[in-house]
Amino acid sequence: MAAYIFDLDGTLSNNLHRLPLLKAGKWEEYNQACHLDTPIDPTIAMLRLIKSAGHNVFIWSGRSNTERTATVKWLLTHTGYEFTENDLWMRDNRLNNAELKLSWLKDLDAKLLQGLKKGAIFDDQPDTVAMFRNQGFVCYDVGSTLFN
Repeated sequence: MAAYIFDLDGTLSNNLHRLPLLKAGKWEEYNQACHLDTPIDPTIAMLRLIKSAGHNVFIWSGRSNTERTATVKWLLTHTGYEFTENDLWMRDNRLNNAELKLSWLKDLDAKLLQGLKKGAIFDDQPDTVAMFRNQGFVCYDVGSTLFN
């Protein structure tokens, strides 16, 4: 079995309708509108395929932890899987996305040492994709054109 990591906003969920809020610095409003996101079907299909093959799937999101309930519900509705605190990691600080996920890699190392192999990572932000690749992971860039 392997560990696969999926970003959420811009990778599994289409957050384009919320980007004006983010650009206006309305972080709280941006997060609160997450339940209105539409699924990005090809990435959702990949998640389902990996999960149905018995692999471990982690969702790493820069969303505020205050939106956990809405996020769990969204994921169940659109993926068919319920994600718990063990496999849905959400922000509890203000680190930028790449720094946050780099810190989470250290936590994941402990899980990898418990018999999981490295799978692949799916993310949409160029700096985060580059960071994962620099750490030796296969990382699929699923939408960096949104941030150019």
